[in-house]
Amino acid sequence: MDAPNRHSGIGISVEALTEAWARQELAPDGAVMVVDAEVAGRVRGGWGWTSPSSVAVGLVMRPNWDPLVADKSWLVPSVAAMIALSALGAEAHSLWPDEIVVDNRIVGRTTARATLGPGTVDFAVVTVRLDLEALSALGLEHDRELVTTAVGNALRHANGLCDNPEILRLEYASTCRTIGALVHVEMQPRGFTRGRAVDVNSAGALVVESSTGMQEAVPVDALKYVTILD
Repeated sequence: MDAPNRHSGIGISVEALTEAWARQELAPDGAVMVVDAEVAGRVRGGWGWTSPSSVAVGLVMRPNWDPLVADKSWLVPSVAAMIALSALGAEAHSLWPDEIVVDNRIVGRTTARATLGPGTVDFAVVTVRLDLEALSALGLEHDRELVTTAVGNALRHANGLCDNPEILRLEYASTCRTIGALVHVEMQPRGFTRGRAVDVNSAGALVVESSTGMQEAVPVDALKYVTILD
């Protein structure tokens, strides 16, 4: 049976509605939630999503994953955003872990949040938010229904790649501009690392190589922000 869709004209946030659906009603893997207007949309770090003209689409994932690799859920919405924007005629790129860029302009953000069970990921909610005004300013399709449908379909396609994590990782790496760049990474609660971002590993962490050849994997939950230096 096909996974269901839900649509809400207004809600606190697409994450809140999608998580409630997953937790309280056991929404299945691949269930898609669309929210037209968010009262308090939030992106990574708790920052508000302030674009009034946007699409916000959430997806329920129920992967059979060890909790130690839960961060790779962040790869899914970025891959989905690339697929959706390509279908809409845009050449888009991602910046690890959550920014979507077209022509050096941020046009969207992604989120991922996993809920853990005993020794496994019970479910994860991933989201894509795209700024319709930003897309329109770049001469791209901005019809809300068309963009929302493209994102929902792309989220389900990207979720299907989770059956082969290496394909998901390679798909993500092929459009991520952070990989290959010299970066300064601020960590939380303190500290930093600097070097060349050489990969995103199978757990979704950014692999940074120092000038001495030492490599450090930075998980998303340890990140404050990344600055690209070249």
